[in-house]
Amino acid sequence: MQKIINVLRPTKVLDVGCNTGFYSIQAAKQGAQVVAIDSDRAVVGRLWSAAARDHLDILPLVVDLTRPTPGMGWRNSECASFIERATGHFDCCFHAGRNAPTCLFANGFRFRRFWIWRRN
Repeated sequence: MQKIINVLRPTKVLDVGCNTGFYSIQAAKQGAQVVAIDSDRAVVGRLWSAAARDHLDILPLVVDLTRPTPGMGWRNSECASFIERATGHFDCCFHAGRNAPTCLFANGFRFRRFWIWRRN
C-alpha cells in the first residue's frame, strides 16, 4: 500500500475495514486526510487513540457498510446517509482484504480491475 500512497499521493482517503489503521496511518503520515471505517468498535477506538497521540489527520468511525448509517430527520433529508456524504469526497479508497490490500479507486477513476499489491 505504501507504493500506492507514494505514486498516487492521495489527499483524501477512505480506508474501508481499517482495523487498527495500519494503512490509514501510512497515508496520514504522507499528508492525506483519512476517514477510516470499521464495524469493530474496539479497533476504531484504538486507532482514534493512536491518531490523537501522534497528531495524525485521521477520523476513525464505526461504520458497517453492510448496514450503513441511513439518512435521518424529516423525510430522511436533514442529515444525509454515510454513503451520500462519502460519495465524491475521496480521491482514493483502500480496502484491506483477506489476502492483499486493494486500491478501489484513485484520482476520480474507478478501476475495471482492482489494483492489488501484496505485502512482501
